[in-house]
Amino acid sequence: MYIPKEQVNELLRNVDIVDIIRNYIPLSKKGNNYVGMCPFHDDHSPSLSVNQQRQIFKCFACGEGGNAITFVQNYENISFPEAVKKTAELGGYHLDIHEEERQVDPYKERMKKLFGEIRNYATYMIRTDAAADVRDYGHSVFGQELLQEERFGYIDSSDNLKKYMLAKGYTSDELVRSGVFQFGRDGDIHSMFEGRLLFILEDKYGTPVGYSGRSITNEGPKYLNSPETEFFHKREMLYNYKECLSFAKKAKEVILVEGPKDAEKCRSEGIENIVAGMGTALAHEQIQLLKKMNVPVKLCYDGDAAGIRATLKNYQELKREGIEVRTVYLPNGLDPAEMIDQEPSAFHELVKKNENIMDYYLKTYKEVFSFDERREYVMNGLKLLNGMNNVLAEDFYMKQISEKTGFDLESIKKQYGILDGKDVPKMKATQSATSRHYSKHSDGYVKFNFSVQQKMLCSDRVKVNFDMHRDNGKVTAFDGTSMLNRQDILKKYISLKGPALCATITLVNYDNLEYHAQAIANEAVKSIGNTIHVDMHNLDYVGYLHTHSKHPHIHLDIYQKEPYLSNYVLTSDVVREIEEKAKEVANDALSVSQGQEEFVTETVMKM
Repeated sequence: MYIPKEQVNELLRNVDIVDIIRNYIPLSKKGNNYVGMCPFHDDHSPSLSVNQQRQIFKCFACGEGGNAITFVQNYENISFPEAVKKTAELGGYHLDIHEEERQVDPYKERMKKLFGEIRNYATYMIRTDAAADVRDYGHSVFGQELLQEERFGYIDSSDNLKKYMLAKGYTSDELVRSGVFQFGRDGDIHSMFEGRLLFILEDKYGTPVGYSGRSITNEGPKYLNSPETEFFHKREMLYNYKECLSFAKKAKEVILVEGPKDAEKCRSEGIENIVAGMGTALAHEQIQLLKKMNVPVKLCYDGDAAGIRATLKNYQELKREGIEVRTVYLPNGLDPAEMIDQEPSAFHELVKKNENIMDYYLKTYKEVFSFDERREYVMNGLKLLNGMNNVLAEDFYMKQISEKTGFDLESIKKQYGILDGKDVPKMKATQSATSRHYSKHSDGYVKFNFSVQQKMLCSDRVKVNFDMHRDNGKVTAFDGTSMLNRQDILKKYISLKGPALCATITLVNYDNLEYHAQAIANEAVKSIGNTIHVDMHNLDYVGYLHTHSKHPHIHLDIYQKEPYLSNYVLTSDVVREIEEKAKEVANDALSVSQGQEEFVTETVMKM
């Protein structure tokens, strides 16, 4: 629907922003303005100011601002045309507009109806005798009332669904395009969801686009999800997103769990402000959906090792987008559904708490950790602590980390000082006029430079960086996961497409580079990937640790898989970040307490 700009301006002239906003939150007069609790962040004191004379609002805490339509659009999480109509309705203004004939894609409209028909079939079948076993399982897990909602389905047989859809006028090709059917070896089409309890997956607009099928037997995979299609994109999917919006606003937070089963189990307990990813990995698109909700995100993943890793990783990803993050630690490796089954009241208490990341992290420590595991635990904890920007928290949690791990508190504080940049010499950066070569160094500590190679002679690279020094043991080749021999290197170079980024990292006056070479290289590649906006799955490298020169150094040939950028554009900021991370990895200042020496072993390289 197109709404002329003149009509929008006329609407804004004829409604009062104070009256509009009062439909959503209380406002009180303060001087010439009105103030209230901002609904777009976790506000604890009135931060939202509304200027009636200028007909605008502004939150001085989170920065949200605009006119009456902007407020309605952001609060309701709706499109601009919908917000215009809603604002007119709230303000009692007759909006004289005519909806123009919009351009529609007949194919997409037809496929949208196809998904609707499959949904109708599946939600009908789950109520029939054919679905008795699946329905009994659903009742035992989610309760009878919840299973009545049109969020669950059942496909009794591929043949029956196929006949139903063909009778509706759809073709076999269209059924395959939906992802619900696949061609079998017999040349016919079959549904992989046959006999499973179906969770119906909807896009952010509430339109069905796929399914997640749960097996109720021990045959085959426990879960099967729709494949990637032109309609279903896992990276854009948050289960229960549309239904959750109003509940999240009311609860002032959204709880994120791993999958649909956990989400529905929580809903069976009356927890409605909940969404689920399709696994623990969060894509950029999913993070943007969470960000658009304008409420804190509470991570509630499984309490096992994989769930803990996902919590720590996604905490960083969400924080990077400016989202407030809370956490829930589930004991004994339980997932949310298991915790609810065993101790529902305890689960409710855990979800009610607003646990910060450090409280969560301290609960993950295991007494059986080896020396290296304890050291890694400390380093990761200090990185989390560094992001809290709270002096009192720093003091409190460093003491907690020291007590748990047995490392000396002063050593931990020294290590934290290095992470925080307090004990590191000031850096100076230079960039050549060509913008094709950068170099950066700090006095007597780190040297770093890189250049872009549009074309690379692989045989020459191997000869210079590997062949000339391997016989005397002065070079070690590696990538992000393992050591490399000559054949491994050549295989990686064969896959190289587009320009390569050649980087050299030298830590001056540092004798133990072999212990940290791979970790330094991985951090450098990660920083470069973030800067040029290339996913880490699309970046690879060959690394060489040279120990034949006065100062041992790491040489990296970094390249992209397809699709690739035609060039690299890096700034001195990313150079600074790479150097800081190199120092962070290299300067492990943790002292070894008495009795811990036995855990330290000599290795060629710390992998």
